[in-house]
Amino acid sequence: MVNYRNQLLQTADKEGGAMMKRQQYNQTWEELPQCVQRYLQRVAPEPLPNLKSLSYQQRGEVSLWDGRWDNFTSSGLITAGGLVLSGIVEINSAFDYHYSDVYVEGQGHRVGYQSGMCMSGILYAQNVEVRFTSPLYPLCYDFLAEGEDRDAKDINKIEGSNWLLDSVLTPSLLRPEAGVVTWKADKTHKDGKELANSAVVTLSEKEHEQVWATATFNGEGLMTRLEYTKRRTIPDPRPGKRPSYHMTKWECRFSEYQEQERGMWVPLHVERGMVPWGSFRGKDGDYDGFLLDYRADRVALEYEFHD
Repeated sequence: MVNYRNQLLQTADKEGGAMMKRQQYNQTWEELPQCVQRYLQRVAPEPLPNLKSLSYQQRGEVSLWDGRWDNFTSSGLITAGGLVLSGIVEINSAFDYHYSDVYVEGQGHRVGYQSGMCMSGILYAQNVEVRFTSPLYPLCYDFLAEGEDRDAKDINKIEGSNWLLDSVLTPSLLRPEAGVVTWKADKTHKDGKELANSAVVTLSEKEHEQVWATATFNGEGLMTRLEYTKRRTIPDPRPGKRPSYHMTKWECRFSEYQEQERGMWVPLHVERGMVPWGSFRGKDGDYDGFLLDYRADRVALEYEFHD
C-alpha cells in the first residue's frame, strides 16, 4: 500500500515552506466576507507561509451501528496538500476496526479492515480497499458499499470534506495568502441578503470536483460549526441486493479553543452528526433532531515549520 503520509511530507519538503497554491486562487483580503476576516484575524493573525505540517492525535467515541458507542483513537497529518487520518475503533475484546482516510493532491483514498479472531477477506474497488469478515459485515457495509459503487470523483469529495473539517487545526491555511481555499458570503434563499455570521468555504477549483461547506461563527469570531452534504449508503440486508443512496446533511461542531504556536487558536473538541432533512435551527442555533455520531478531543498537536 502507498505510504501517503510520506508522500505528503515529501511534497511539503519540495515546496520549501511555500504554500501549495494548488488552486491558484487570487482572492484578496478585501474580498473576504466580514465574518471570515474577523475569524482569521482572531485565530491566525499573521500569514504563516512557512507552515509545513501538523501531526495530531484524537481520542473519542463513535456510534457505528445500533446506537452503540465505541471508543476510538486516531492519528492525523495535515498539510496544504492533503490529509492522512488513520484510526482504530475498539468494537469489543475480540475485534477492532481499522480505517484510513486520505486526501492527497485532490485524490481521495479509503481503507478499512477488521482485525481479531477471524482471518480477514480483502476487497479492492476503485481507490478504496476494504478488508472484512462476516461477523462485522453489517458494521463495515456502509464503508464497503461506498467503495463499490462510487467513482473516484465521489470519493475525492468525501475525503476533501475531511480536509476541510480538520483544517480548523491549521487556520493559516485558510487565509487567502495560502491559495488553498476561497471564501464567499452565505446568502439567504429568500431575499439573497448576506448572512452576518456564516460563509461558504470551497476547496477545489474544478467545478466537477468542488468540495465546499458552510461555516458559522459566534460573537467572538470563532468558527463553531461547519455544515456539508454527502451521499449516504443504505445497505440492503437481503442477499444479492444492491444498496440505495440518498443525500444527507452533516454538521461538525467545534469548541474548547486554545492557543497554539505562533498565535494560532484552534478547537480541541469536535462533535459530528447528521441533520435530518426538514430540520430547523432553534434559538440556541442547534438543529432539531440532530443525530450525533462522533465526538473527539484533539491532543498532542505538533506543528512543523520551515524556518
